[in-house]
Amino acid sequence: VTLAEHFEAAGYQTYAVLSAFHLGHELSGLGQGFQRLDTTPDFARPGEETLAIAEEWVGDAEGSPLFLWLHLFDPHAPYRLPESRLRKLLDGRPDPYEGESRLAGPLRVAPIWATTDGFKDPAFLTALYGGGVEHLDDLFGRILANHRFDLATVVATADHGEALGERDVWWDHSGTFYPTLHVPLAIRDARVVPGTVITEPVENLGAARLLLDLLGLPAGPLRGTGLPITVDPSGVDTPRFALSAHGGSASIAEGDWLLEMFLRGRDVDSSGRIHVIGSCYLYSTRDDPKCSTNLVAVDFERAKAMRSRLIDWVQSAEITGMNPVNHDVDPRVLEKLASMGYSEGPEQMASWWVPGYQPEEGEPSPWSFSPWNLGFTEPNGRELLEAAVAADRLK
Repeated sequence: VTLAEHFEAAGYQTYAVLSAFHLGHELSGLGQGFQRLDTTPDFARPGEETLAIAEEWVGDAEGSPLFLWLHLFDPHAPYRLPESRLRKLLDGRPDPYEGESRLAGPLRVAPIWATTDGFKDPAFLTALYGGGVEHLDDLFGRILANHRFDLATVVATADHGEALGERDVWWDHSGTFYPTLHVPLAIRDARVVPGTVITEPVENLGAARLLLDLLGLPAGPLRGTGLPITVDPSGVDTPRFALSAHGGSASIAEGDWLLEMFLRGRDVDSSGRIHVIGSCYLYSTRDDPKCSTNLVAVDFERAKAMRSRLIDWVQSAEITGMNPVNHDVDPRVLEKLASMGYSEGPEQMASWWVPGYQPEEGEPSPWSFSPWNLGFTEPNGRELLEAAVAADRLK
């Protein structure tokens, strides 16, 4: 039972207006419970177009309670701004289209969209992302200016963060480290004190339960933490696990600590960097939110314990749960999905790392040669890890 179905059962009009084609119901199933859903056949569409449809539909729902899902894609690579905002961003800056390309400085592989658009200055790409966020803010302000939202309950969140150079990931999202995992969650409601800041982790699923709680609607079997302001601080250290797209890496977060381990040997970040199978990264998200310093050899015992719990979690999963074979999807749609990073075709999840996995009978697992694995299993493991971390920094 979806959130939209909960609202529909309570007598609400349920509308979804989306900015990226892969969220359409045929591919995602996300239309379940929505009486109206509109998306685009293109890669994505500008937020102004999505917003215009949403504003029209809000008018159609006049006199009825309304549940609206508005999805905006603008601050997402490739960063495309309206011409007027782009000109404002260019004003007073060195021309980012002129001269020799400086993209090779921070990256080994420049994003195709950046070179196609003719950008030469990496600093401008970061500014372009900031401009996209400001544009998104303007769009939110426009919809909230509608009188229907004067007393509305509003929740704004996202599906992933964006890295701007952290761990060599530039203008992209990758892996399961903090800049990718950390997303905004902002709530406006008459029953929530303005300025309240929740520091405890809250599931995005909890936002669904929160909406139902705030509006006094039955949640039924919908799980979630409910009101963030009632989160039990004693539960903060409960391990939180994550798995990246295509099974490239997995992570465990406990309190202010995050450990990420790569499960495959070819997880390539936007920098062109390849993380070797089994490589491990331990970060203090309190002291190092950009995840710039790997403490896996410094805080060896903590890393070892967290890694062990992460392995148990990975092994507990059914391998078929991440082995989609897209038999019934149009090849042209698969090609478009692949261009967005959402599909690798029929994935061979046997290429995941699991302890003791043998690719062919009698052949050793590639894991057995990984210095990262030996670092956690050999008597002189800490020294081996120090060497692995030092070699990783040089890549």
